[in-house]
Amino acid sequence: MEQCEIEQEDVFSLTAGPLLMYFQSGLVIGVASDPSQNSVIIWVEKDDTGYITVDSIESDAELYPINALDKQYSTSYWSQIVGQKLMQVNIIKRDPQNAILAELPNEVGVEMIMDNGKKIILSHGLHNNSDDFSVIEESCIDRRLLESLSWVNMI
Repeated sequence: MEQCEIEQEDVFSLTAGPLLMYFQSGLVIGVASDPSQNSVIIWVEKDDTGYITVDSIESDAELYPINALDKQYSTSYWSQIVGQKLMQVNIIKRDPQNAILAELPNEVGVEMIMDNGKKIILSHGLHNNSDDFSVIEESCIDRRLLESLSWVNMI
C-alpha cells in the first residue's frame, strides 16, 4: 500500500487490476481499463448458464482478490452496494484531449445506480486523470474533469 501511496481502506477501490461483479442470476462480469481504447472494458466472465470464458481471470493465480466487504481493505460505502438491485447504467464519455484520443471510444466510466440510490463508478482514471482502473464513488471523480464528461444512459 505504501508502494502505491494509497490508504489501506482504499485498496479495493484504487489498486490496479480487474474487478469481477457477481450477480444473483449467476452472471459474473469482468471490468478493467484499456488504455489503448482510453476506456473501461466489460466482458462476461461467466454467464447465467454457468459457462465460463476461456481466459477466466477468476482462476488467475497472479491476481489477489479483495472483496468489497473486506473491512480492512475497503470502505463501508461498498457494503451499501453489495446485494442491491441494479436500476440504471450510464456510460461516461470524455471529450478527446488530442487528435490521437479523438480516434478512440473515450468511454472512461460506467456508472451503476442501485435501487437504494447509491452509485458505483467503474473508472478509467476519473479519480486522478490517469489511465488507471478504479472503482470509485461519484464524489471521487476529479472535479477538474467534469467539464469534459458526459453521461449516456444505457439502461
